[in-house]
Amino acid sequence: MARFNRRPFLSLFASGIERCSPSSKRPFHRWDELRRTAVGIRYFQGFGGGFGSSFGQGQSQHTAYYDLLEVSPDSDADEIKKAFRKAAMKHHPDRGGDVDKFKEISTAYEVLSDEQKRQQYDQFGPAGVQDSAEGQQGASPFGEDVFSQFFGGGSRQRGPSKTETMHTRADLTLEEIYEGTTKELRFNKQTICEACEGLGASSKKGVKHCRQCNGSGVLMQTRQMGPFMQQVQSECPACGGQGKTIDPEYKCKPCNGKKIVKKKKVLEVKIRPGLKRGTKLYLRGQADQHPDMEAGDIILTIGQKAHPTFTCTGTDLIYTHKLSLAEALTGYNIPLKNVDGTTMLLQAEEGEVVDAGELKVVAGKGMPKDSKGGRRGDLYVMFDVTMPKSVTKEQAEQLKQVLDSPVVTDAPSGAVETPMKSAGRVPFKLNTADMGRDLESDDEEEGATQCRQM
Repeated sequence: MARFNRRPFLSLFASGIERCSPSSKRPFHRWDELRRTAVGIRYFQGFGGGFGSSFGQGQSQHTAYYDLLEVSPDSDADEIKKAFRKAAMKHHPDRGGDVDKFKEISTAYEVLSDEQKRQQYDQFGPAGVQDSAEGQQGASPFGEDVFSQFFGGGSRQRGPSKTETMHTRADLTLEEIYEGTTKELRFNKQTICEACEGLGASSKKGVKHCRQCNGSGVLMQTRQMGPFMQQVQSECPACGGQGKTIDPEYKCKPCNGKKIVKKKKVLEVKIRPGLKRGTKLYLRGQADQHPDMEAGDIILTIGQKAHPTFTCTGTDLIYTHKLSLAEALTGYNIPLKNVDGTTMLLQAEEGEVVDAGELKVVAGKGMPKDSKGGRRGDLYVMFDVTMPKSVTKEQAEQLKQVLDSPVVTDAPSGAVETPMKSAGRVPFKLNTADMGRDLESDDEEEGATQCRQM
C-alpha cells in the first residue's frame, strides 16, 4: 500500500505560503499555482493541521474495516475488491444475510477502495474519514469540487457501480396465476472467468500499470475555446479505462484477457399465486457480472396469456355462454370447469326465461385476491341468446299457440310490400344520446329540427 510522502507536500505548502505572504512580490497569476496551493492546504488540514507525529507512522492501528472484509492492512486494491465481492454475496439481504452487517461491509469497502479515504482511516480511524467527508461538503472557495468544474474533472462515484439491469417477461395462463408456478428463465449471462477469477491474466505478474494513462484509466486533452482553455476527459484506449494492461504472455486463454465469459444460465423463479398482470419481480444480483462492478438486477414482468374460456379483469372472471332460444325459454344445464380445477354446474331456475345479454354472478369463484388464496373475486356469466335463422309455417303456428299472440297492425290502403335484406355491419355510429331525446321540445327551439349529419 502506498504511504503518504511528506517531503513534496511540505515543499508545495511552503511555496504556497511564500507566495501568499505579505513580503512576497509574486502574486498569483496562474490558476494552476492557486490550485496546487489550495489543494495542498486542504490535504494538510485533513492530516491534523500540523507537522505532528502522525506522519510516517507505518502500520495502521485501525483495523476494524479490514477485519470486516477479512483482509490485512497491507492488502492491495484487487485483494480488497475480491474480499468485498465475497462478503457481499455472503451477507446480502436478498440471500438471507443481515442488513446491518451488509451496510457495515459496504461502508468499509467504500473507505478502503478510495486511496485518500484509506490513508485518512489508517491515520485517524472512522472519525478521520467522517471529518474528511464533512469537509468535502463545505463551501470552501478552494474545494476540489470547484476546481474540478474548471479543469474537466468529475465527482467520484460513491461505492461500486452496478452492471446493466436486464428485463424479461413471463406470460402465464390463468391456471398458473391461480395456483402459482415455477418458471425457468434461460438466457446468456456474462460471468466472471473462473480460470483467472476476473484478473484477466494467469498470474498477477502479467498485470501491468498502463503507461499511456499512468493508471488513471482516462486521458486529458486540452482544447481552446475562444479565450479559454478546456480540458476534456476521455477513456484511455490502451487499457479501456481499467488503468492496467495485460502482458500477452500471461493473458488468460478462456476469457482472452477480458476477465468475463458468456455462459448459458437457467434460473428458476417461483411465482406465488394471485400475481396480477403487469407485476414486476426483482431478481437481485442475477444480471451480468463484472469484476469491477456489482451484479445488476433482472426485472421479470408477469404477463397473461389469452384463455379459451374466461376473460380476466382484475380478480374477476367473465364467461360468455350462448343459449339457443329453446334453452332461453325452457331452461339450461351448463357444466363449467373453473381455473381452480373444479367443475361447476350452472342451472336455470324453474320457469326462468333468459333475456339476451342477461348477466349473472357467482360470488367468490374468480381469481385469488392474495397469495394465501382465502379471498377471491367473482365469476360473471353473460348469456347470448341465439335466434333461429328461420321457421317453417307449421313451426310458426305452433309458436303462436304457445307464445303470446302477435300484435296485428292494420296496414293503410295503398301500402306497398317492400322486401328487406340483411345489412350486416352498420356503416355508421349510432348516437344513443339522441335516440331518447324529445323531438317535440326541439321543435319549440329556433326553427325546425335539423337532421344530424353522420
